[in-house]
Amino acid sequence: MPKHHKHTSKDISKNNTSHKHKHKNKNYEVIEENENSICANSHAVKELKKDYSAKLNSSKLLQEYSSKPLDSSSISGPLICMLPVILSEIQIKISIDAVIELPEPALEITKIDKKVLLNECDIICETSTLFLNGFIRQNIQYASVTSTRHKTINGNIKYSVIYIPFEIATKIDFNTPPQFKDISEKPFCKLDSSKIMETDIKETQKPLRKFFMPEYTFENLHEKIATYLNLKILQNQDILIPESAESCEK
Repeated sequence: MPKHHKHTSKDISKNNTSHKHKHKNKNYEVIEENENSICANSHAVKELKKDYSAKLNSSKLLQEYSSKPLDSSSISGPLICMLPVILSEIQIKISIDAVIELPEPALEITKIDKKVLLNECDIICETSTLFLNGFIRQNIQYASVTSTRHKTINGNIKYSVIYIPFEIATKIDFNTPPQFKDISEKPFCKLDSSKIMETDIKETQKPLRKFFMPEYTFENLHEKIATYLNLKILQNQDILIPESAESCEK
């Protein structure tokens, strides 16, 4: 006769506590042990309840302190100073033809922020030649399309930063002659202002599918850019400051 093992109440309770049943949810995992439930991934639950709205952490009024003017001291001439002297002031027009490929299809361009960044400005004084290179930095904000429903188009506002390079050489006229001494400092450029004008042509347009109105997305942006740069050519030179009339009278 086979022997039957009798389970006592203690054995039954031990077996019940040794088994754990897992139930999976999309956001967290629950482990059942007897009648108690333990949340194993509480971090995911906290993420669901996290508040992403902006809030003011602190604000206070600052105490105002008094100030008083001080007498500025100056040195009277005659003396020699090294000062930046304007050798020439010029305006340069740069024309650029560029094709920009966006990372995804866009419904429209919402905004383009543009500015000029000079990378290098070299001058050969003997030949009056200016060599200039830099970038036009463009921050292109565009509307993407995620879905269409009924009479609405849904999407996100995204951006891409593009650096468009340029490199030119031009002749300049010196209003003040540069110094050619062995210890003379090299002339340099200062960008006073810039003006950028452009036309944007949408390329590779594709119609939106299953939409009741003719709407199109595009990926390529063909730009024709005209950039005007107002530059000063300067050089640090030794300048003689004569004795002032007031000091002579004294």
